[in-house]
Amino acid sequence: MKKFLLPFLAFAAVSGASAQETYNYFDAADVDANGWLWFDTQAKIDKYVGFANPGNNPKIILQSATFENADGEYAEPYADPELAGCNADGELAGAGAKVGAIMLPPGSKATNDTPDGGGIMLWLPDCAEVSMYVSADNFIFAGLLGAANNWVESIDCGVVQVYTKLGFISKYFLKACQGEVNNIQNVKNANTDLTWYAKKGNKVTCLFRNNFK
Repeated sequence: MKKFLLPFLAFAAVSGASAQETYNYFDAADVDANGWLWFDTQAKIDKYVGFANPGNNPKIILQSATFENADGEYAEPYADPELAGCNADGELAGAGAKVGAIMLPPGSKATNDTPDGGGIMLWLPDCAEVSMYVSADNFIFAGLLGAANNWVESIDCGVVQVYTKLGFISKYFLKACQGEVNNIQNVKNANTDLTWYAKKGNKVTCLFRNNFK
């Protein structure tokens, strides 16, 4: 079963007005010199990652898969500071693989216009940059969804872009087994102009789902 791993993410909830006003969504003590948050300690996972509960919404909200697997369950993502990702050759825990990850369960099929694998959601106060590091044992497909000017539940999110395996015209989130995907906020829906970018003070919902079996 394909597991889609997010060894780390960097989310900067920032003003679009000027570079001097930018700030990181995560606390300075928890990110590296380049602003990346690594899931390499249980303390950081406990602080930032989890399922939403009444009155408690973590900064990275885990989203279960939205289809029932063979056991009749909705597979849940999880985070583990000792979980190894895949290396550049797609080998799980191979040489060069990052350690510390959020694992997103796979989707129901490889060609899916409606991503239904596990995901993560962020309710950002505004957003000028979103970048993340991902790994899997093959090329990576995902769904980017969200809502502008509002924080909404995942079911109410619109499509920004869906990356699917469609033969010779496949759309890849990352055409590699491991690597950075930067400036995701610049991806825009061609029909609705929906994007993750938001000017200062404009709320935005960012939802990322695994879209590969």
